[in-house]
Formats: sequence, structure tokens, C-alpha cells
Amino acid sequence: MDTRLEGQYPQRAAYTAAILALQCISEAKFRPQMSEVLTTLEQLPVIRHTASPSRLEDKPMSSPMSDRV
Repeated sequence: MDTRLEGQYPQRAAYTAAILALQCISEAKFRPQMSEVLTTLEQLPVIRHTASPSRLEDKPMSSPMSDRV
């Protein structure tokens, strides 16, 4: 978990996401279908967080996929 979140995230959702990630990297015959992955991720609670400039860097965080364009 990103330390800048300072524990302000639903622990159950973090646990669910971690278990899902573990399932996705398991042996191929045990991996969930992408439709199952999507359904699970869509059910996770959305975190609405407004960060103060003193707590985070000025530049926005980018996702690993955004650099591939």
C-alpha cells in the first residue's frame, strides 16, 4: 500500500485486491477469468480522498499503464 495513504483506505478492500492479484499470478488453470476480475474490482469501495499539498508531491501520480501510450 502506498504509505502516503497513511492507512486511510478500507482494509477489507485492500485485502480483497491483494487476494485477487495473487490469484491472477497463480498457475494458469487456477487464474480467474477477466470478467471475474472486473466484477470483483467493480465491487470494491471507491475512495474519495482530497490530498493537501503538504501531504503529497505536487505532480500527480501516474499509473504504470499511462506510460505505455
